[in-house]
Amino acid sequence: MKRFFQRVSACVMLVLFVRLSLAAVPATKPSAEGIEYFEKNIRPVLVERCYRCHSKDAEKVKGGLLLDSREGLTKGGDNGVVLVPGDPEKSKLIIAIRYHDEEIRMPPKEPLADQQIAHFVEWVKMGAPDPRTADVVAKAAPPAYDYAKAKQFWAFRPVRDAQVPVVRDVNYALNDVDRFVLAKLESKGLKPVVSADRVTLIRRATFDLTGLPATPDEVSAFLSDSSPNAWEKVVDRLLASPHYGEKWGRHWLDLVRYADTSGCNSDFPVPSAYKYRDYVIKAFNQDKAYDQFLKEQLAGDLIQRSEARGRRSEDKWDEIIATGYLAEARRFGSRNAEFHLTIEDTIDNVGKTMLGLSVSCARCHDHKFDPIPTSDYYGLYGIFKSTKYAFPGTEIYRHTKDFVPLVDGEEAEALKKHEKEQTEIDDQIEHLVQERTPLLVREKQRELKEACSVFPVARRQCVCHKSR
Repeated sequence: MKRFFQRVSACVMLVLFVRLSLAAVPATKPSAEGIEYFEKNIRPVLVERCYRCHSKDAEKVKGGLLLDSREGLTKGGDNGVVLVPGDPEKSKLIIAIRYHDEEIRMPPKEPLADQQIAHFVEWVKMGAPDPRTADVVAKAAPPAYDYAKAKQFWAFRPVRDAQVPVVRDVNYALNDVDRFVLAKLESKGLKPVVSADRVTLIRRATFDLTGLPATPDEVSAFLSDSSPNAWEKVVDRLLASPHYGEKWGRHWLDLVRYADTSGCNSDFPVPSAYKYRDYVIKAFNQDKAYDQFLKEQLAGDLIQRSEARGRRSEDKWDEIIATGYLAEARRFGSRNAEFHLTIEDTIDNVGKTMLGLSVSCARCHDHKFDPIPTSDYYGLYGIFKSTKYAFPGTEIYRHTKDFVPLVDGEEAEALKKHEKEQTEIDDQIEHLVQERTPLLVREKQRELKEACSVFPVARRQCVCHKSR
């Protein structure tokens, strides 16, 4: 008996040790991508649709379930665990928002949008990354920004010329850039490699500036040019090449998520999208000032009205075409019913591409690192909300709408009239389809009922159909 109790005590101690050890293991820190996905797609829905009944601030916490912290979500509620990271099919949270179970439907009054449900499913598949802590829902307001201090951060400081360093090998450096590179090498006790030969030099320059190899004739011309500015002539020729804008404009197109399609669930093609692409290439080839480049993409229609007079005919529509940047914003769904997501995508891209800042954090709370309050976020939201975005079309409405005509007078009016007529026709088609669907269902049910009364095999299928 004594030995039995010793074994039981040992087992109890082992279980306690294992549980304490497991409790001491910290949760895996979410990746940067996981945090961004949560902040962009999950937290806003939880705040808007769930916190009223499932947060510390709720008048009465429903079902003992808290969703305003990672700990509460992981722990679950009165009916057990609601989240199984990595497995959405076993997660009660996903079952509830899908409305598949009549006993568990959340939110209770109105279901989430299909896109929001898809975001939650994908989030669970990712392992449900959640950066929140138990005290994430704070009662007190965060301290006000110290803008004077924030302006001292290097990224917010005005650009200024740095002092050119003194180098020991004064014969090597041809310009200030060389001096900065050489100074760093000398500080590490290193020496630069030998200068490249002419063939290597023109090959590198041509690839770097145009993305193409130098032709044999171009190489021969450079090798035979003994003038002191032969290299400068090569660089000037490459910068003047139309291929320069094609090579370097594509980097901007990547940043603004350019595509020839709308990015919605059907990824509908946008026939005129190439005009914005060509505008970007042209801007690089013209060496357009960067501030003007940004202004045209954000407000080109306003600039065009005030500055277009007297402009060359081939350039008169450039500012209008530049606003294709806004038309390139992602679309969600076929009926354009979730346009707030398109505005959120626009603000996110403006912040990251043009400001180098993750502005989207301020959608739900004042930014915790950069001086971006929520009021600024919704100031931007108001600007883009009041902007008429061009509609690229979907599989339901198979035509573009609200694109600015690149023609004047009667032609522009004719195009607008044509767009209006197309919209009315598509509306009629959609209305007829909606009327036809229940008729088809009833007809199918009638045919199945008749088949069940005649054929035994069909009767079994009928029973299966009813059970579903």
